[in-house]
Amino acid sequence: MQHADDTLKELILILEKDNEDRTKEEKQKVHNYVLKGNRLFRVINDGARERFLFVIPKSMRKSIVVKFHDLMGHFAADKTVSKIKELYWFPYMKRYVRRHTSMCFECLVNKVPSGKRQGFLHPIPTGRRPFAIVHLDHLGPFVTSSKGNNELLVMINNMTRFVRLYPVRDTSSKNVIKSVKSFVEDFGLPNRIISDRGCCFTSHEFQRFCGENGILHTLNSTSHPQGNGMVERVHRTILSTIVTSMEKDDQRDWDSKIKETERNLNNTVNKTLGKTPFEVLHGYVPRFKDGILRLFADEEHEVWNDPEKLQLEAREKISKGQEKMKAYYDKKKSGTLLFDKGEIVVVRRNSRATGELTKTQPRYRGPMVVTEILPSDTYRISQLEPSNGRLYATTAHVSQLKAWRSWNEDDDDSSENSDDEPEVQRPKRTVRKPERYGVYMQDR
Repeated sequence: MQHADDTLKELILILEKDNEDRTKEEKQKVHNYVLKGNRLFRVINDGARERFLFVIPKSMRKSIVVKFHDLMGHFAADKTVSKIKELYWFPYMKRYVRRHTSMCFECLVNKVPSGKRQGFLHPIPTGRRPFAIVHLDHLGPFVTSSKGNNELLVMINNMTRFVRLYPVRDTSSKNVIKSVKSFVEDFGLPNRIISDRGCCFTSHEFQRFCGENGILHTLNSTSHPQGNGMVERVHRTILSTIVTSMEKDDQRDWDSKIKETERNLNNTVNKTLGKTPFEVLHGYVPRFKDGILRLFADEEHEVWNDPEKLQLEAREKISKGQEKMKAYYDKKKSGTLLFDKGEIVVVRRNSRATGELTKTQPRYRGPMVVTEILPSDTYRISQLEPSNGRLYATTAHVSQLKAWRSWNEDDDDSSENSDDEPEVQRPKRTVRKPERYGVYMQDR
């Protein structure tokens, strides 16, 4: 097969000549090559000794790389190259192996990239008024209470941080809509609701409710809690408050003090705002259970401030806090790769959602195709072919995606016989740098 390769055949014919009969150009071509037993070898100097590596013809390169990569543990490119170089050699081996591993589907779905993750932080700007933007999420499950409640629906306003808690029997759309209607009776319709992709939020029933009431419903990408980080953070505080307030001997009364928990949350100073959510919303600090101690307080300090002024200050503080948090978060990210519509990708599996064992389960699901480019480094993707009669589709953040690369071996110019293998850049991808604060998330 060496003799059938045009490039190698030329080298063999030169080496078969006497050294005196070779031209200067021919001597340069066969530099570091030797012919032994009618076989072509590459001479490699390892310092202590010379090694002779069999030169692989172009028609055999694919099978050699498959042998040392696909059939020997799917190691990374550098380890695969070092293993091949124990016996064999061909020009631009590193580039060839890197391209092979980049299109290896087993590596694509089973290996999680190390180092910095992709994707910058995109804080959600505050609404123009209280309860314009509301975050929703369920906290639970809890022990079924004596009232039959098993979950807690949390609703939080992104400007005042005012919280409303609704114990519910389950996470059905019916109970979500019932709770939202109760919320609307107290505070009016929000302009926008932000939630995860739970079945109760993606159901036709809830989508119809939002459409009929002119509410813009934003669904976070799967397994990306940063998209609804405000309510995720409040969950920890709520859970610790509920646990510490429960009776030690009976956990079935966890929902009996929800109103008290809600009141305590709304009347505790928020670190970002510097004031309590209740004060930012209403302009004063309420009193509930001071008792007779209230007589000793200086009531001249019980002032009322214009809520509009407090809310303007709150928006400015939140904006500065988000800018600071974004700068800190983005330092730990490597940038944002931009995928094109129609590109083939795989998406990270959510093991917690499926409940499946994950030690031997593929880490990624695919292949899938990018069908739509959404704001905030998010993409809509779908399966290439239907499974069980259904075409699975979802949204995913860039940090959960990996692209499948394809390349044509015939287009690879690796015929040069230089021992130096320059670092050839991988196919260039568009990487977006951090943006200045203010254009993070468009309303959709």
